[in-house]
Order: sequence, then structure tokens, then C-alpha cells
Amino acid sequence: MDISIPSSLKENIDKHAVISFDVFDTLLIRKVAEPHDVFRLVEQNLNQVGFARERIEAEELARKLAQGREVTFEEIYSQRNLNRASMKMELDVERSVLCVNPTIKKVWDYCRKTGRRLLIISDMYLPKDFIEVVLRREGYDGWEGLYVSSEMGDTKGEGGLYAKILEIHKVKPSELLHIGDNEWSDAKKPLEYGINSFLYERSLKTLISDDQRIFRQLSEDDSLASHLMVGVINAKFNSLNPVGRFINNVNDLNEVSRRDILPQWPLINDEVSYWSKFGFMFAGPSTTGFVSWITKIAQKHKFKKVLFVGRDGYILTKLFELFCPAIPCQYIYAPRYVRAMCAARNALDSDEASFKDTDFETLVDTFINKGWLSDNWQSVIIDSEAERKKILRTKFDNVREHIDEVIKDYCDYLQKSGLSQLSGRIAVVDSCTINFSSQKLLTQFLLKAQIEGLYWVIPQDISTDDSRACPCETFQSEGKHQIENWNLMEWVMTAPNPGVFYITKEKVQFNPSHYNESIRNQIYPMMEKGILDFADELQSILGGQTAIANVQSIVRWINLFCKLPRLEDRKYFSVIQHASDAASKKWAPCMQCWEEEISSNNPLLERLVRKVTMGENTRWFFGSIPIARVKNRSWKKRWYVLGIPVLERRVLTDGYQFRLFRLIPILKLQCITR
Repeated sequence: MDISIPSSLKENIDKHAVISFDVFDTLLIRKVAEPHDVFRLVEQNLNQVGFARERIEAEELARKLAQGREVTFEEIYSQRNLNRASMKMELDVERSVLCVNPTIKKVWDYCRKTGRRLLIISDMYLPKDFIEVVLRREGYDGWEGLYVSSEMGDTKGEGGLYAKILEIHKVKPSELLHIGDNEWSDAKKPLEYGINSFLYERSLKTLISDDQRIFRQLSEDDSLASHLMVGVINAKFNSLNPVGRFINNVNDLNEVSRRDILPQWPLINDEVSYWSKFGFMFAGPSTTGFVSWITKIAQKHKFKKVLFVGRDGYILTKLFELFCPAIPCQYIYAPRYVRAMCAARNALDSDEASFKDTDFETLVDTFINKGWLSDNWQSVIIDSEAERKKILRTKFDNVREHIDEVIKDYCDYLQKSGLSQLSGRIAVVDSCTINFSSQKLLTQFLLKAQIEGLYWVIPQDISTDDSRACPCETFQSEGKHQIENWNLMEWVMTAPNPGVFYITKEKVQFNPSHYNESIRNQIYPMMEKGILDFADELQSILGGQTAIANVQSIVRWINLFCKLPRLEDRKYFSVIQHASDAASKKWAPCMQCWEEEISSNNPLLERLVRKVTMGENTRWFFGSIPIARVKNRSWKKRWYVLGIPVLERRVLTDGYQFRLFRLIPILKLQCITR
């Protein structure tokens, strides 16, 4: 996005011959929420417990001994017996988290283009040569002087550094304009020396004021994971959220209008920008957090390979390849219908074998879809296991032949995928499981491997026998850090293709795409780009570390999205439906919690906008006469004129049906054949 420069700033630049810039949070920003997060990253990278606290105390002691003089990096590390390895690591971390501020870079380029003399002034303990290297790396050049308080012996905050700069460059105070983010040292203090100033509001501050979810995350969660997440988001969207304001005198600081600001960050010009932003801000941190945890467990247990089960493992596979290239991984299918066939074969062979109703239902659906069973059979609940086995043995023709065919085809698929001879400890990753179907299935086929499950969550009411038979670990403990809307996470992780219809050695056949899946498939590449961009940004900071593997921070962030949606969130998610059953026959709004929300204390206009956006129960009034009303549920919409229903749209299993005056069908749109 093209960044414009506030007119008041341009006018002031044009009036001054010399422009000076602050460095940190002005020319450069950090991909963390707070500067002290750098010390926490050093502590994690070196596995040196307590380093962050010792580093802060060392700096405080060094400043106390300096008696007002800026301290150097060496002086800080001479305290508390901090070692050289930590010193080098801190510089490495600083180098990785620092990045260009696109807003100020635009101002810098304008100053160069108009022939202004450029100076850089920073109150900072870091070495001058380090700062210079980072500035040049980020595209800054052409300055006349770079002055760092630790080497100059004076600071901006005390004012002495400004006096030295004026003297060195033979510049009159009225000729100099200073730009920085600190209200005292960059805005108020220059005025005491007759230097004009322009305050640049720290980008994270603006981001927080514009999106209260950011504020809540930081206020409720002080973890490194949370601070990394917020810092990376801020760095990404900084080009869209900056605020600059001109300070004429010290008394204007708290009274100045924000009329001349740059565009606010959530500008949504089209669908692409929204879904990419959603992927970066929410889907990215959640999936990356889960994969960071998987990486941690995989390295700890030294798994020989990690298998990600389709469809929930699609994006997880790509993230794991990025975060843990040393451990091989693979995206595979372990469909329910194969598990049902195995259960049916066991039921035919042994009266002792379990044959659950879910397996029976899947079996019947598969036989009907393959044309092996007449469609007058319906998948109904049969409470008696004995009755299910009786039907299996007496009512299905050639059942053994078909079951053997399915199982052989799946064996061929595993062989072609290079999995049939796997041995040793193997991890199987899925988002959620009810009866460990994928893990059990792969355990049954990969006889040489020791299969262990890694899940986001396992329901608390799961069978004790199943949990004992299937060794596993979970990212989220049931009952703790509960996600408000699990449908959202499933929707984010599910691959952009329909469910598996049938698997052969040659190919994987998918079910016909439902209308709701078609919408999602169009959206997913945009969201996926945002997810991978977030992971890349995080990886550039962490390297091989797993600092964001914090379920509490991740769950809190997802819940804030569910609890505090913005208008654009409501707008774009209003068309998103999610399959609430395994067979993708039942669909409901992905964010149904928003549809059910009733707001009674909002202003009338806001309530109207929200309701129209979301298609909730809405009435438009002309005087006291309702002239139109729309009802929206997962299964129907109605349109009214003067309170009389004139048109109804019903959502059917195979499409939509429109009815004139609610009774007469006028049109049916078929979206799926199944």
C-alpha cells in the first residue's frame, strides 16, 4: 500500500534545512511488544534461566553508577558477571527482531529527494557500528551524521546531545526539525533548545487503540509467546497504521488534534486483503502455535517421522516443514470409511469384535455411494450391536469381497506413499479425535511402527479403553484454555478440498464439492498466504526455537477474535458455513455465536449496521409500519413486505429452494449430487 505523508509534516520538512531522526520505534521497529522481550529471547535461546531479570538489573546498576551519563553495552555486561556468549546472543537477537519502519522510511526518502541534510540521533546503549549496519541493511543511507548517546556521553533526554549536534554541524536551532516517538526526549526537550519537533506515535500504540483485542491480549498475557505474536503483527501492518502529529509547543502535546493522520491499518479494500490479514493475525498464530508444540514434542521424543492426517493436517504439514526440517513429515489420508471396513471385517470374523453405530453408518453410506447397495438403505441409529452384526451378515450381498477390495486399495496407497515399511516411533497428528480412528487405522496397517498420537484436544468423555490403547499427548488439556468456537479452528485447518470419497493406488478421489466448500476453497489460498507469511516472520526471529508454543496465549487470542469481532469480521464471515458432522451433510454458520449475539445497549445505527451485515432478525420501519423484515437461520431466509411474507429461501441437503408467498416453489438450485 502506498503510504502518504501528512501534509503538516511535509510543510515543516520544507521549512527546515536539516532533519534529524530518532532510531528505535522511529526509523526502526522491533518485532516484539517490549524492548525487554529481547532479553527473554536470549534467555530462551541460551536456555539460561533468569537471564532476563539479571540483564535488567545489570543495566539498572550500570546507570546508577554512571550518575546520569548514558551507559555503554560493555558497561552493562560488566555487571552481574554476564558472560560474552549472552552479549553476542543479545546482538544477534536485536539484529533479527529489528526491521524498517515503512512510514518513516517514506519520510526519509522524501527528505533525501528534497535535498535536506539528514542526521540520526539515538539515546541507546548499543554500539554505533551495530546500529549503522542495521540501518544500512534496512535501506537507510545518505545521512550526514549518526550520533549515539553511549558514545557521545550526552543524551537527548537531558538535552546535551542536541546542543552538541547544533555545534558540530553549525546549525541554528530554527533550521533543525527533529522526528521521534518519545514524548519527552523527542518532542518536549528539543523545544527547550528552540528546535522544532514532530512526534511520531509508536505504531504499536496506534494498533492497540484501533483494535482493543491487541490491548486485551497484552494486558491479560505477559508471556513471551504473546509479545512475539503482537510484535510480529505490529511489524507486518505498520505500514497501514502509523500516526504522526506536529507539536508547536510543549503545551500542545496533550491537546493536539489527530486530524492529519495516515490511514488506519484495517483498511479492507477487497476480499483478498481481508482473508490474508485474517490468516496473518489469527489463523497464523493459532496454527503456528500448535505446530511449535508438535515440533517441541517431536524433538523431545525423537520421532523418526511425523504423519499429518488429512484434511486437518494440510497447513500443519507445511508449517512443520518450515519449523522442523530435520524430522521427515508427510501428509496422508486415513479416511473413516476404511476404518469402518476394517471394523466390519473384524465383526464378520469374531463375535467379540466391537462394531459401533458410527462404523455401521459410514459402512452403509460407502456401500450406497459405491453402488454396492441399493439406496433404499438409510444410515439409521441401531442401538444393538448384535443387530448391526446380523444386518451385516445377512442383508449385504458379497460384503466380504467389497471390504477386501477397499482394504487392499488402501494398502496399495500406503505402499505407494512409502509408508508400509515404516518402523520405530512415528507420530500421527490430528486436530481432534473422538475415538482415535485415524491412529487406530494406521496402527493396524503399519505393523512395524510404534504409533503415537498428537492432538490439539481430546474430548473429556472419550472412552478409557481407547485412551489406554492409543498413546497420545494433547496441546490443549480438556477443561483448560477452552476455545470458544472450535468450528473456527477446524475451518482454519481443514484442507481446501472436499472429503475423501475413495482411495486407490493411482489416485485419491474426493466427494463432489458442496457450495459452502466451494466458497471456502476460493478463500483458502488467501488465508494460507497470511498463515505462511506469519510463520516466515516468526521463523526469522526464532530460528529453531519454539517460543510461541504456549496454548494459553493462543487460545486467549482466538477467543478474543470470537468475543470481539470487528464489522469487517462479521461481514466476511457472514457467508461462511461449516460442516457440523463428519459426513458434511449438516451445515451451520462458522461463527454462529455472532448470529446468536443480542446487543441491547449499542447505538441504533451501529445495531442496524451490525444486523444488516450479519443478516440477523432485522426490521426496517417507516413510521410504525414494518416495511421489510429478514430472518436468517442456517436453514431459511424470508423476505417480507408490509409484514406479509412474499419470498422464502430454504437451504436443502442438495441446494436451495425458493418459495413464492412461502408456499409455492418457484425455483430450486442444486449445488451437490450425493
